[in-house]
Amino acid sequence: MVLKGIVNADDAGRAAAMGVDGLVVSNHGGRQLDRTVAPLRVLPDIRDRVGDVLELLVDSGVRRGGDIAIATALVASTCMIGRPYLYGLAVAGQAGVARVIDLFAAQLRTTLQLCGVASIAELRAAAPTLVQRAAAAQPSGHGR
Repeated sequence: MVLKGIVNADDAGRAAAMGVDGLVVSNHGGRQLDRTVAPLRVLPDIRDRVGDVLELLVDSGVRRGGDIAIATALVASTCMIGRPYLYGLAVAGQAGVARVIDLFAAQLRTTLQLCGVASIAELRAAAPTLVQRAAAAQPSGHGR
């Protein structure tokens, strides 16, 4: 069982204790809660809480191949895409979806090359020197 919508390490810990197999770290694209925390901000804390036992998928905010590189460097198992493939589908049907996937793959390869690594495994190993963990997420105030 995979639980979607986790953006808090405490919730992730409770879900892990209940026996889920994986978590989708997601704010649902920010549509329902436009000021909620971004999944990439909380991903490392969630991984720290649940360890390597659970699969962690990132959903929300994945708009290009570089986003996949960042998420996997920050210990995501993989990423999900929502809007980009829907955009491709709307524009050109199945061919549009294939084009979006091709673009993501090319962008991911370019990002890995620019980081000086040849694989996701190398990216993860080099992540501490390549990707900074975000400061603890703070609630955003309206106009403060």
